[in-house]
Amino acid sequence: MKKNKQTIDRISTKKIPEIKTNFDFPDFFSLENVNLIENVLGFKFTNKRNLICAFIHSSYYNEFISNNPSYSGYSDNELMENIGDSIVNFFGSSYLFFESGVKSPGEITEMRKKIVSNESLTKYIDFLDISKFLLVGKGQKITNSMKADLFESIIGAVYIDSNLYYAKKVFDLVTPVFVSLLNENDKNKNENEEVKTEKKEIKIIVQEKNRFKGTCLLHNNPLFEKTCSLKYKCKRGNCSNQYPCKQVFLIAKSCGCIENK
Repeated sequence: MKKNKQTIDRISTKKIPEIKTNFDFPDFFSLENVNLIENVLGFKFTNKRNLICAFIHSSYYNEFISNNPSYSGYSDNELMENIGDSIVNFFGSSYLFFESGVKSPGEITEMRKKIVSNESLTKYIDFLDISKFLLVGKGQKITNSMKADLFESIIGAVYIDSNLYYAKKVFDLVTPVFVSLLNENDKNKNENEEVKTEKKEIKIIVQEKNRFKGTCLLHNNPLFEKTCSLKYKCKRGNCSNQYPCKQVFLIAKSCGCIENK
């Protein structure tokens, strides 16, 4: 029963943990750094060790912490990252379903991949500007992959220290970033649809290249008006038609079925 109550508390939005003040900070992570990070996140950790562990990369842990008995209470951030990964996926799906209006399972899956990709997670950390506090091994450089793992570790650490409610509040800090990513994704999707439509229309014209040879009357216009007149001379006699000038130009360039004079 006690274990179940702890699980419920971690999901509850009501329980506010009591902050511990008698914490001995290790010499590799200062109180000043903790305060700076907490100010950015808008969350005060009950157990400061949870925050510190979120910022310990395995390379630093193996090199400086694992063999030091005085640091026995510390670990790298891999476990927190693992927990945070699941929570970030959950928050991403929740946002898409409740906030963006996306209802199709396929769409949610596709767009969630965009929200939780390493590239996006890296942008979240850059937005918060706290990757400089990540502890890495000697000679190591902080990579985008490390930044992505760090974001998940932070979400996992907040959850372990409190509950989903506070983890969600921290996740919401980067809402402007992933909303802009989703808008960019929609824009690219619309452009791709336009390109597909254009290619389909061009294909229809290209199929007639064996029947028609013609001249674009406005081919000297550098702006390429939306439409232009085409005079075709075919084997069966004279005829005329109108096609978008951009399509005519592309066909002339790709297969030569339009003669520019």
